[in-house]
Amino acid sequence: MNELGTDGHNHASAGSNASNGASHGGSAGAGNSIRSVDRALDLLTIVCSARYTEAGCTLAECAKDADLSPSTALRFLRSLTQRGFVSRDEDGMFHAGTELLRLGASVLSRSNLMRIAMPAMRSVVGDINESVYLAVRNAEGDCLYIAIEECSQAIRHVSWVGKSIPARSSAAGQVLSGTVAFGESVIERNGVEPDVTAISSPIFVAGRPVAAMSILVPSYRMDSGKTQRCEASLVKACQEVSQQLGT
Repeated sequence: MNELGTDGHNHASAGSNASNGASHGGSAGAGNSIRSVDRALDLLTIVCSARYTEAGCTLAECAKDADLSPSTALRFLRSLTQRGFVSRDEDGMFHAGTELLRLGASVLSRSNLMRIAMPAMRSVVGDINESVYLAVRNAEGDCLYIAIEECSQAIRHVSWVGKSIPARSSAAGQVLSGTVAFGESVIERNGVEPDVTAISSPIFVAGRPVAAMSILVPSYRMDSGKTQRCEASLVKACQEVSQQLGT
């Protein structure tokens, strides 16, 4: 708003100037926020890219690929790390973080894999009345459990959905590492937990394992006859899921 001064000329009011300044400042702030989001997403995409999945990504690689200075890249990566979307190992390499994996598992739970696998898992539970899990490999190469079909046993394994476990010494880890052939299974006793027997078989897509379906049973309930029934039911279910996914 303009006001008539004592000299007869119009003068812009201080309030109007302040308002205009705030408007310009708000636009600039919004633009900066959008650029910050873009940069953070660029870095997150770089860390999760296929070429860095196994070994991780160095700060220099992140900065170069995102066209940022190392100091700027580090500032964004620290923020992503604090929120759990990125993790940094003892060697300084950046990896996908647990929060990102949790969100990914949530999305994956609604994907074709889950849609097709869940009926097969229910069928296995119906055959042997033991809990059945579905696991995939996370960015660190460990096993991330994304689904469970629980049995009706009074004593059963506590749900691990959303949890990652080391691939070493676990049946699912052996499956996801590619050491178990299509149509076969592996048994691990007292691997991750004492007094628990795990039987796992691979789900294949395009000639490689994309998921592991596993039966986890308190060891005292397992004998040779039940072990054979578990393996037969599990392998059949995994073959059916693989075929539907397009092995």
